Order: sequence, then structure tokens, then C-alpha cells
Amino acid sequence: MHRNLRPQGNILVVTLITLVIVSAFVLAAMNVTGNTARISDRSRDYAAAQAAAEGAVECAFGIWKTRVAAQNRAITTAEANSGVTAPAIPGFNYAAAIEDGPLKIDGLDEYGAPWRVRSP
Repeated sequence: MHRNLRPQGNILVVTLITLVIVSAFVLAAMNVTGNTARISDRSRDYAAAQAAAEGAVECAFGIWKTRVAAQNRAITTAEANSGVTAPAIPGFNYAAAIEDGPLKIDGLDEYGAPWRVRSP
């Protein structure tokens, strides 16, 4: 019996195919993990921004309610906005005052339309 002692290279081909398949699985796992981390980060940012916005609205409502109770009458938009300061929330900035920030309270009439001072 005569054996062929020349290397055939079959093991090398199988090893390379295995490496390609394993590499594809590793890259897919890294991609899924990265996407999950990115989605989680955005979700945390959204929740923090929502909490900051709701806090600013609650602050503005408290200021408005205090001023209405102190004057015992409806107040104008100018009266509501005089001296209004928004709460400082770390990591968030408010728009400039010229862009209706940090807080702007618009008075509404009984129909929900912006309240305007009516001259007598």
C-alpha cells in the first residue's frame, strides 16, 4: 500500500471557514450590543429631558398660582413673567429669554385663547 504523503490542505480550508463563521457571529453580537447600548442611552436622555421639562412646567405653574393668589385677580402675561426664574437642572440649559425662555407664562381667557389686556 502506497500512501500519498503530500499535504492536501483540507484542514487549513476548514479552519479558515470556521474562523470566518465565528468572526461573523462575533461582529453580529457586537453590533447588537452597540445598538442596545445606544437605544438605552437615548431612552435615559429622553426620560431626563422629560423630567426636566415637567419640573419647569410645575415651577412655572407654582409661580403663576402664587402670583394670582397674592393679587386675588387674573394677572397679565407681563405680570406673570416678571422676575420668573427657571429651576437649575444639571445637564440641561434653557433657551435665551429672547426665544421665550427660560420660562414664559401666557395667560389664557376662559376659551383658551391668549389673554390680552383690554382697554376700557
